[in-house]
Amino acid sequence: MAVHRWLSLGMSVFLVAHIVTAIADGYVDIGWLATVVPFTSGYETLWVGLGTIAVDLLLALIVTSLLRHRIAERTWRFVHWFAYAMWPVAVVHGFAMSTANQPLLRAATIVCGAVGLAAATWRLLTTPADRAQRRAVAAQEWA
Repeated sequence: MAVHRWLSLGMSVFLVAHIVTAIADGYVDIGWLATVVPFTSGYETLWVGLGTIAVDLLLALIVTSLLRHRIAERTWRFVHWFAYAMWPVAVVHGFAMSTANQPLLRAATIVCGAVGLAAATWRLLTTPADRAQRRAVAAQEWA
């Protein structure tokens, strides 16, 4: 759980840095509104909009995780499953926003997509060693 939290925190910090530098740079017209409202950017509206959707999904995951002990477990799990939707949307955003003259950026995006696909496949196809314990915990009331 600690690794999950640290990776999530690190990814969130890098994402905030990505958004702030993309807006502050001024090379292209991306306003602050485009960071939370999809398809409002003046630059590459579709591709920036996909990035915004990924950010919005991530914000929903963060908020529900922070409120985890105050909301129903079913609600938390339902929202948390959207992480599987967030990943490909973010990868498409990254791939579309890179250009052919940036092969390292494209390669990094492809590697991220492959790692995400492998992790999701592994998660969905493997049985946890502690399956009985997980079921016992899941049967308990969410507190």
